[in-house]
Amino acid sequence: MAKGKAVTVIFMALSIFLMLVPSMVIGQKCNKGKFVLKEDGICNESPYELVFEDGFDVPELDNSKWLPRYTWHNSDGLALYTLGLNYEFADGILKLIPKKEKNRANRIDYLPETDTLGDGLVNNRQYEFTSGMIFSKNLYGDGVFEIRCKIPSGQDYWPAFWLFGDGGELDIFEFYEHGELFSNYRHRVRMNQHHNGSCPTKHYGPDYSGEFHTFKLVREPYKLEWYVDGTLKRRVWLYYGKFGKGLSCNKQVDGKKVKRNNIYPVGPMHLIVNLSIAGENPTLPNTMEIDYIKIYKRKTGS
Repeated sequence: MAKGKAVTVIFMALSIFLMLVPSMVIGQKCNKGKFVLKEDGICNESPYELVFEDGFDVPELDNSKWLPRYTWHNSDGLALYTLGLNYEFADGILKLIPKKEKNRANRIDYLPETDTLGDGLVNNRQYEFTSGMIFSKNLYGDGVFEIRCKIPSGQDYWPAFWLFGDGGELDIFEFYEHGELFSNYRHRVRMNQHHNGSCPTKHYGPDYSGEFHTFKLVREPYKLEWYVDGTLKRRVWLYYGKFGKGLSCNKQVDGKKVKRNNIYPVGPMHLIVNLSIAGENPTLPNTMEIDYIKIYKRKTGS
């Protein structure tokens, strides 16, 4: 009996640990290679200042800031992104609205209709749904990227807030579950980095479609941090020292042997919010609601 009780206690302790893990800050060991630093770290600890804000107070998309589609293709998943036909503005909220409506269109405008694309389908194809997105005209480097929004309820959606450029991709959040019931997606925040590979993770939380939440990425030359409602959920580093300890700017010394995170995205990127449809039976009617988007950068020359 004593042995049985011990096994039961261990099992209960392990179960509690697994329940708590999703709420902890995740510091993954991504794809790392040996590296010798060739210069000392450069620190900028100046305060952040607001450099971009859109509160969607005007009842139309600000064309000086946003495009209604990607610059390279017109769709994600099963939805065609229209030229502004899937927006609504009300009380300072931008709503991205999915609709069940058929359209035949090219996925990539500049390629011939009959070309077969990487997904194995012909470029000109039938879409059963339309949806909305916004794509920043400007490119952004390091900074703080923040959104307050409410994701759609129901099933078969793939909402995302992310950065993308030639040097990789940073998913500040995306909600989806491949191979699982899409109705479960609303509880799992995926926070990913991609550059010559992928280093994903996910945080388990409440049903994020129930109310507005704030999602934020702090992007610095040597460190990335993801926050949900002001709480740190994930941190990764460009360089790691002994015992896998992340190296901040003032811990880097010329000639020091370190491990480099080879998936760490670099360079300027576009900021994107999109509502993709990931399954054939999305809950309709529905919306993704955006209260605001803000970008902060560290002050220079101070």
